[in-house]
Amino acid sequence: MKHRSLPRRLGPIDNNRLDERKILILSKQGLGDESTIKSQLKQDCGLNAEFFTDPKSTTLHLERCKYFLHDWDSFENAVNHRLHQRIASMENLEHLCRMICSEQGTAELKNLADELHIPRVMTKAAFIVNAANEISAASAVHEQAHPLLKQLIAIQNGSIAYSQEQIDRTVKECFACLPQDITAKIEFANLCYRQGDFDRAEQLAVEVIHNCPDNVRALMLLARLATQRGDFRKATKLLERADAINPESPRRLIFLGDSYLQQKQLENARQAFQKAVIADPCDHKPAIALTQFEFASGNEDKAVEFFQQSLSEEEIASTFNGIGIVAVKDERHREAIRFYEIAEAALKTDRYRHMICFNLALAYKYQRDFEKALLYLNTALKLKPDYDKALRQKAIVIKLMDGNVG
Repeated sequence: MKHRSLPRRLGPIDNNRLDERKILILSKQGLGDESTIKSQLKQDCGLNAEFFTDPKSTTLHLERCKYFLHDWDSFENAVNHRLHQRIASMENLEHLCRMICSEQGTAELKNLADELHIPRVMTKAAFIVNAANEISAASAVHEQAHPLLKQLIAIQNGSIAYSQEQIDRTVKECFACLPQDITAKIEFANLCYRQGDFDRAEQLAVEVIHNCPDNVRALMLLARLATQRGDFRKATKLLERADAINPESPRRLIFLGDSYLQQKQLENARQAFQKAVIADPCDHKPAIALTQFEFASGNEDKAVEFFQQSLSEEEIASTFNGIGIVAVKDERHREAIRFYEIAEAALKTDRYRHMICFNLALAYKYQRDFEKALLYLNTALKLKPDYDKALRQKAIVIKLMDGNVG
């Protein structure tokens, strides 16, 4: 293999942690003999290779590596997708130049690379024959990305805290500068959607699909547009197509489950939510979606059991509380009371119980059951004596009770 120098990383780095000449390889001997590969990479690329065989432990070592090569065929598809979804959402990994190596460069891998900003998908044959060129090409794409595009990706990954106004401005600037870049075009199309310019959003998404028929982000946007117009059948077809191209995305599976639910396809909805939970057990949004679905289906005991197994006490309180608040706003007070009662029963400690008791009191107050409202307000105040909202509501309820008696 011919030696090619690798571009140096742009921007500041933490020299105490990051080794710019280190490549982490995740593989189970699918690329050949480890010692031979290490020797070749050292000689031809000047890189020090470190092999891992456990995807779960890999993320613990990425901050100190400049390059990451993933042997896709060595692991199950679901494990692979879960790993890259997690890497894409991790902070402080903008320095990481990621590469995927597989026997064949499939449409699924290409779309995963587009969606999660992975610079290079290569075949194993190409890597074995000319690793230096492949790594150098990946590094060039990674380093030479437009500064606005880098900023946009950093915002998406959550490593830069921006207001929505600043994000929108960055998206507009990025699209104006790079109108043909797929990422810039999709982000601008999504911005048009958020601002209510649905025709422009659809036009841009269709343009992307015309040039890249399997672009899952464009399919997702078209699905949102179809949902906004009430065409859930079309939305479902688009989401099923996206899931077939690039499966194991929890967010997309939740969207698909909601779309099935709108069409009363309850078993399909349940399966989509369950797949979302399996796709990333560390992401609690699928667990919340599945639990809410089971509640809506009348399976309260099943939902509570699943909730307690999957979520922290804070998440239990927050989710049940949120469901109850929506029910109260819709004047479904009996339903709200049931949700709050289940939330209180699901809690293991008293840390958030005062909040639930307060909301229970409000629901009973709206039903004009002032005695129970006062009972729950007193419970909330016993748990948190300085709970101002409960003190104010207690005074109101007592006046209502006096007026009721008189």
